[in-house]
Amino acid sequence: MRHEMWKLGGIGTFILAAAVSFWNGAALGAVTLVERSSDISASVTVPSATDSEVDGIDTFASFNSTVSAQAGSTIPSADAQASQISGVTLVGGHLTGADAEGTAEVLVLATPGDTASANAQSQFVMQFTIPAGESYDYTLSGTVGDDGGRASVEVYLDQIAPVEEGKFFINGNGAFSDHGRLGAGTYELVGNAFGAASEVLTGSGLANFSIDFDLTPVPEPTAFAALVALPAGLLARRRR
Repeated sequence: MRHEMWKLGGIGTFILAAAVSFWNGAALGAVTLVERSSDISASVTVPSATDSEVDGIDTFASFNSTVSAQAGSTIPSADAQASQISGVTLVGGHLTGADAEGTAEVLVLATPGDTASANAQSQFVMQFTIPAGESYDYTLSGTVGDDGGRASVEVYLDQIAPVEEGKFFINGNGAFSDHGRLGAGTYELVGNAFGAASEVLTGSGLANFSIDFDLTPVPEPTAFAALVALPAGLLARRRR
């Protein structure tokens, strides 16, 4: 029986290794993080008192905070709370992924004629730009939930420049998983949980979201082909 093998010369091996390296890391880290903000707020009002708290950042740092507001020790009373844990992954100063978890909760206890209200929000926003001539595969997964009361939640990924186009949207309850390819342009990823209970006898709501987002570079086919087009003289055929 005859077996045939291909044996690469030293230069050919080097070029092939370079091609494989290029394929695995082509254009890695070329995504620019334009904006990243995490904002949480809670505010309440009863006939005789108000209370509010706001916390947020507009830097690229990680975020882990909770705010709460409360007014009224009996009826009427109002409570609100919002929290968020979020962060972005940067390699060499460029974006490769992000994760976020946010919750908003409100509760109002009132009698007829009271003007009690409670509002809470947890919002994560990230904008990023993919340069011309490059594309990235993305995966976006997580969960959304609301209790059907006075709260709601949404997670979405949109392209905002040079054209506006929705890539993914979900609200309500349940787990989600999405993937696709993003070309050159500017994109916005948002997670938003919010609750509002106002001038009701009894009203409550709880909403939350979790996001796991990753980007993987897609090598340009022509550049990869140029690397793997080895001269024929570098390949020696061996038979045994």
